[in-house]
Amino acid sequence: MHYLSRTVAALSLCFSVFAHAGTPTVNDLAWMTGYWRGPVGEATMEENWNAPLGGTMSSAVRMAGAASTQMLEMVIIREQDGTLVLALQQFNPDYTPRTPAPQTMTLASLGERTVSFAPADGSPGLQRLTYSRSADDVFTVEAQLPDGSVFRAPLSPH
Repeated sequence: MHYLSRTVAALSLCFSVFAHAGTPTVNDLAWMTGYWRGPVGEATMEENWNAPLGGTMSSAVRMAGAASTQMLEMVIIREQDGTLVLALQQFNPDYTPRTPAPQTMTLASLGERTVSFAPADGSPGLQRLTYSRSADDVFTVEAQLPDGSVFRAPLSPH
């Protein structure tokens, strides 16, 4: 039975990547566009996604509490070599980078209103990053952290 569940999971992943007709472009991610905001613990997370333009999309992310900003992040999704590549860099509130270089991830799956990225080279950092938007306009960011735990942030239009 365990073999069957792994096979089904693998086929589901393959189907979600290949269900998309043609080469993926950032235009396929236009549903991400907007200003999204929601509580994450005691903090508030904001994601501001720009519309696709010139083969890229970008987002400025801020995590802040009532008294201070905890983290800033820049995310860029670009078209490259027939797929989508995501790069992200987190910063401390004083704009010093949290890591020496941005993390780069490649398209793992693409659905109608969901997209996932995974590190292409097994690099440290996030092991998977998924964005989705439900029919009732909840924009969810889900990140699998290096230790296997999952960070999940449901955000609303603002």
